[in-house]
Formats: sequence, C-alpha cells, structure tokens
Amino acid sequence: MVIYDYRCEECAEIFEQGFKSRDDYRKTIAVTCPICGTGLTHKIVSAPAISIWWKDPLSSEDSGRLRPSFRPAVSNRALRR
Repeated sequence: MVIYDYRCEECAEIFEQGFKSRDDYRKTIAVTCPICGTGLTHKIVSAPAISIWWKDPLSSEDSGRLRPSFRPAVSNRALRR
C-alpha cells in the first residue's frame, strides 16, 4: 500500500490518499478532496513513516526476537502554516 499526502487548493485541507500499488497511483487522473469534493488537489512532500527494529536487552521473554518500534511522522497540520 502506498500513501501520499495531498492539499486541496479550494479549502486548504491536508489529507492522505492510499493506493493499492504505485501502478494504481500512476493510473489515477485526479484525487478529490474529502471535505469540499473538488479535484483541485496536489501532492505535497511529507515526512516518511520509519520503522526501526530493535532488540530489548532488559526483556526476559522472547529475548532473541527483534521487535518493531514505530516513530510517528510529523503532523500534517503543522504544514498548513
């Protein structure tokens, strides 16, 4: 799944749009705004979601397994300013 951030030019709403694959994204002509319904949107640059795998040295259970640690991306609301 591929997720891109978009900004509406009519209402300035920032929203995410998911696609099954990059091929589906390339086939898409226009993305409509979920708030006002216009097709006047454009893709914006956003922070990537990063997944870091780590091993917890203090944990006694599953001590040999790696665990995912997710860090949230920067809030898109901060990009409105």
